[in-house]
This record gives sequence, structure tokens and C-alpha cells, in this order.
Amino acid sequence: AAAGFDGVLIPDLTPEENPQLPALFKKEGLDLILFAALTSDDKRLQAVGKRSSGFIYCVSVTGVTGARKDLPAGEIGGFLKRVKKHSKLPAMLGFGISGPDQIRALKQHADGFIVGSAMVRILEERKGNAAVGKAADFVRSLAKAV
Repeated sequence: AAAGFDGVLIPDLTPEENPQLPALFKKEGLDLILFAALTSDDKRLQAVGKRSSGFIYCVSVTGVTGARKDLPAGEIGGFLKRVKKHSKLPAMLGFGISGPDQIRALKQHADGFIVGSAMVRILEERKGNAAVGKAADFVRSLAKAV
């Protein structure tokens, strides 16, 4: 918090592993952002909703992160409805989000999107100002899709 952070993601921390952590984060003025997965049952979603603050990081696919061409949109819509049933926090969708078409297809279900691997790929493919320009164009395309 002293360094200016608003919250923290701890990918491998389950809600059950450290029940005192949400209170500690709150005391320090930090959000504790937990993950919910497509495979999470309602009991897990309830625990994530109860112990998260800031937003819930909703994982769009099973498996590892990385930009994907296709996402299971039908499955994701039902999953996000279940997440929202257990929490009033924003449901932010990440893992596999690679472009504006996916955002347009899913924006009615998600409160926001997390794009990492696609941005890293753009930055790795170019150098200097070309990388910055391409990244800015990409972010604008994502914002326009929302």
C-alpha cells in the first residue's frame, strides 16, 4: 500500500488457505483479488465472493493463461452469472482474451476484461516507439469494443 498498489493477486491462494488474509489486506487498505474458474462450484464461488475485494478475477478457460483465438462464450456467460449470484463485486474476465472480437462477444456478461498475454506478444514483436504505437492501437481497439 505504501508503494501505491491498490490490490494484490495471489494466483495460487485459495480462499480456504489463509482466512485471516482478507482482514489484513483491508486493514492495510489493499484489495485481495481472488480467482474464480469455470470449474468452481457454487460453494467455492461463495467463498471467493466473501473473501475478495476490488473485483473477482474470472478465469475464462481451463488450463494455462495465454491469448487464444476461440473462447467458450456460451459456457463463460453461465459462469459469470453464477459468479455474480455470489458477489456484488465486478466480475473481470481474463485468461485467453486476445482481441476486440472476444470482448464484443462477452461484454454483456463481464464487468471488464484483463488482457495480458496478447499485450506481451505485441510488445515482444516490436521495439521502441513501434512497440508503444502498436500497443496503444491495440488498447484503443479493446476500449472501442467495450
